[in-house]
Amino acid sequence: MKRWNSVKREGKIVVLTAVLLPVLFGMAAFAIDIGYIGFSRSRLQAAAEAAALAAVGELPNGAGAITRAQDLGQLNFADVYPNIVATQDVEFGRWEDGAFVSSTASEATAVRVTARLSEENGNSLALFLGKMLGTSQANLAASAIAFKPGGGVGTRFLIDEDMLDKDVPAIENLATSLGRDPEELVTARGFNQGKQYGDTDWTWEDNFLDIPAGSRLSFPTGQGTGYDNNDAGLFDIDNPDFPFTEDLSFQQFLFYSETGGDSSKWGTDASIWSQLDPLYGVEPVTDGSLYDSFVHPDFIHVSPVFPSDISTLNQSGGVPQVNAKGLRRGLLAHKIVSVGADTDGGGSVLPELELEIVDPSTISMDDIEPTGGSSGGGSGSLQIVK
Repeated sequence: MKRWNSVKREGKIVVLTAVLLPVLFGMAAFAIDIGYIGFSRSRLQAAAEAAALAAVGELPNGAGAITRAQDLGQLNFADVYPNIVATQDVEFGRWEDGAFVSSTASEATAVRVTARLSEENGNSLALFLGKMLGTSQANLAASAIAFKPGGGVGTRFLIDEDMLDKDVPAIENLATSLGRDPEELVTARGFNQGKQYGDTDWTWEDNFLDIPAGSRLSFPTGQGTGYDNNDAGLFDIDNPDFPFTEDLSFQQFLFYSETGGDSSKWGTDASIWSQLDPLYGVEPVTDGSLYDSFVHPDFIHVSPVFPSDISTLNQSGGVPQVNAKGLRRGLLAHKIVSVGADTDGGGSVLPELELEIVDPSTISMDDIEPTGGSSGGGSGSLQIVK
């Protein structure tokens, strides 16, 4: 009797084991595969973030941004899972009020990248024991947004006649369309109205060139033949030795111009005059590969414009210096919105820059200060949003 009971119990255990074994395997599969899915999701998120940061650094070069996103995304998965970042999963836009707003690559300051392990991309995640539950693969996705912080207002560049003059095609064409003299467009608006700097009716906006706000114009930027032998039109003050860092002296620098005949718009300020030859911390831009970093459609530059060449001088202890004495046409408020054509295909002629002219009445004089750094000036480091 006892033996019969023992046999019955053993039989029940065998049956119970047979019934529970799939459940046990299922629980094991669930635990192992869920852990693997979580690990893979973390890797996918890291891939998306790395790809987004790499891509935004290539803006406004859309094709370059996509390539960089795909290269960096793939690094996190080697060759096991190809096509982590598909072309359509690299999106261009701007980060505004905590939201991603789509735009063209040329106007973008943000990139959203979605990294995927999916059937659609032909790389879905293979599970270890999921087949026992009828699921052999998993589809995962992770997104990240990288952006160039904020806009702002500041001065980073000095502009001379090689970039902006009355005979520059963009100015000539605009003058023709407006029925105006090109010389008027590159002259301070107050002076065009018969005012003189210091007159009681002279306003802050009178210091700016008389180019209509909203105009988008492509300007040549000169030659790229090196510091000591160049004919650049764009001069960079992004240097710690640039002396005009205090508010008062910097405002005086912006408003300075030597007196001289009918082209005079400002009066000489002796305290500034003595610092303009040599003016330290200013160097010509002679490398076209830097231009992409100047583009930022939310940053407003206020640049002094000279009607003659800014002369480069021998560097002093490795610090660049120029002779910046002379007349000023006025100030130009503008955004750098895109890099234009390289007219000689990579030779000494630098690419053009497309500028959007900004209404100076929207700018406070107190907001303007010397700025440096990438992305058009003062924008700080790139930031990531998951």
